[in-house]
Amino acid sequence: MNRVRFGLTIAALAISGCGTGVLDPFILKPSATYKYLPTELGYAYTEHTVTSSLGEMVSLWRIKPTGTSRGIIIIIPGNDANMGRYVVTLPFFVDKGWEVILFDYPGYGTSTGEATLPNILDGTRAVVEYALDEDDVVIGIGVSLGTAVLGRIAPDYPFTACIFESTMNLHETASSFLEYHKVLPEIGDFGDLAAAALTSPDWDLRKWVAEARMPKLFIHSPDDSVTPFAMGFRVFEAAAKPKHMFVTQGDHAFQLFIDPTLYRSTVNGWLDGILRVDPITIPGFEDFLRTDLLANIAAYGLSPDQVNGL
Repeated sequence: MNRVRFGLTIAALAISGCGTGVLDPFILKPSATYKYLPTELGYAYTEHTVTSSLGEMVSLWRIKPTGTSRGIIIIIPGNDANMGRYVVTLPFFVDKGWEVILFDYPGYGTSTGEATLPNILDGTRAVVEYALDEDDVVIGIGVSLGTAVLGRIAPDYPFTACIFESTMNLHETASSFLEYHKVLPEIGDFGDLAAAALTSPDWDLRKWVAEARMPKLFIHSPDDSVTPFAMGFRVFEAAAKPKHMFVTQGDHAFQLFIDPTLYRSTVNGWLDGILRVDPITIPGFEDFLRTDLLANIAAYGLSPDQVNGL
């Protein structure tokens, strides 16, 4: 099933009144076969398992950088295949000093259990808790469905930062797809209401990002046919500050393939800013900046109290 047909199928199921138990096999497409291993790009890795609260054994790979690690990045995957699909992300982060954890949801790869929406949340929590026991700096990067997973758990853990790439809100999938593909858009709102009534509140992404207080970066393309940009932008608008958006090009999660250098530079540059890497050290610069800012605010006829972020 191609990506557009997949999305339209999910929208139709939501409108028809199917609950999450029925949606699971349509959304989640696990594979037990690893297409790639980290060694194929020259990265050594170690294999580990963690136990979820529901008793499933969750498989993960740890890929460490040469030298001192800046912290741990967890790649929270999309709906299909397994962690082998995300080997392609390693040069973006390991070469920049990050340790990367790739993992399989329950029912994916060699992880035990069934591939269900509750199970993937539970399995991800176990991986995040493991990472936080290993390092104080933990970054979550969710891709596609992984953005919904990351958004749900982000308020519950002390992530240093979270990155949402090609954001998916299951409670708005019906209207977003029907509007983007111009297929009976007038019934989209009904589909959203049906999805909200028949699925867990865990999947209302706008609710959870509003409660997540760590810095957040949203990466999305206006040409995304799988998770339409309008849906992702509504999530961005709902998110608590601090938040930023990197508007990309191409279809669903394609930016790293279209321009890998730009992708790596932008994402790592944002992380450097969040971690206060390479601060400006000119004496008196902060005071200079503040004075100039206040002068600009006054020029607009405003007071500091009227300006967001001050």
